Amino acid sequence: MGRHPFGAVAIAMIALTVCSSVFAAEGDARAAREREMLRRTQEALRESQAQSAELSAQKAAAERLADEKLKAAAVQLDSTRSASRSAQAALHAQLDNAASAQADLTRRLADANRQIATLTSQQQDAAERLKRTQQELEAS
Repeated sequence: MGRHPFGAVAIAMIALTVCSSVFAAEGDARAAREREMLRRTQEALRESQAQSAELSAQKAAAERLADEKLKAAAVQLDSTRSASRSAQAALHAQLDNAASAQADLTRRLADANRQIATLTSQQQDAAERLKRTQQELEAS
């Protein structure tokens, strides 16, 4: 090496250049890998955000639909309750009318029974008088 001091320096410079270009190439490859990883990560993030937005929209729509169904069910329940109350009031009125009719019929039946009893008593009295009159006629 002593004979070509410039040659050793030149070899060292070439070796340094080759090493630095290897390191640079390795750095470029690493940077390219990191850029690709960053790009994929950003794409995954965008997809995730899009899916999240879509799910949020679907959730909001489902909640609106559930609210609408709940309101419709509440309206139907109120309507059914109202109809039930009306039917109950009508049935109560019919029951009151039936009770009044029954009381009237019971009163009429009692009156008829009294009249029958009176007529039966009168018939028995008439039968006894007739019998006496007949006996008197036969005895005369």
